[in-house]
Amino acid sequence: MTRRVLIAAGVLLAGTLGLGFGVGTRDEAVTPPVKEYRTVFLVRHGDTAPQPGEQDPKLTEEGEIRAARLAEVLRDEPLGSVFVTRTTRSMQTGTPTAEYNGIEPTVYPPTGYDEIKSMINGQPSGTSCLVVAHSNTVPGIVRAFGGREMAELPEKEFDRLIVFVLRGETLVRMVELRY
Repeated sequence: MTRRVLIAAGVLLAGTLGLGFGVGTRDEAVTPPVKEYRTVFLVRHGDTAPQPGEQDPKLTEEGEIRAARLAEVLRDEPLGSVFVTRTTRSMQTGTPTAEYNGIEPTVYPPTGYDEIKSMINGQPSGTSCLVVAHSNTVPGIVRAFGGREMAELPEKEFDRLIVFVLRGETLVRMVELRY
């Protein structure tokens, strides 16, 4: 399954790079203005199995494996930021990727859709980031960036990887993958 995601991510990256190509003459230097683009990787936290009344569940063993897999999937994408909520499950999901990139996770308010959008739009052009969200907040983040309407993620769905390609603050492309 990881191989399919890596292939899809490669196709996405190739398509992203192709967005900046123009048609020019042989004497013109035609290069993609990749620095104009920002890439956002959005996931729900890894697998949990909360007990009745448990407010802040930790990742299960499967969730820890998924968090490590996410870091592996994104290993060739240098991330400038990893955004997490204050929950244990969000931090546990984002930390392996942040550590791989030598950065500290940045905490954002889970329902502050305009705030996370501003935080991402404040990142330098040409950078990428990871946002670790929740089943009920992924749709709000998608809408904040101009993506499609979507319902809350199902309770047992932890494998969706949504990729936004932004040009400035404008959504150029949204791709949904599984990891």
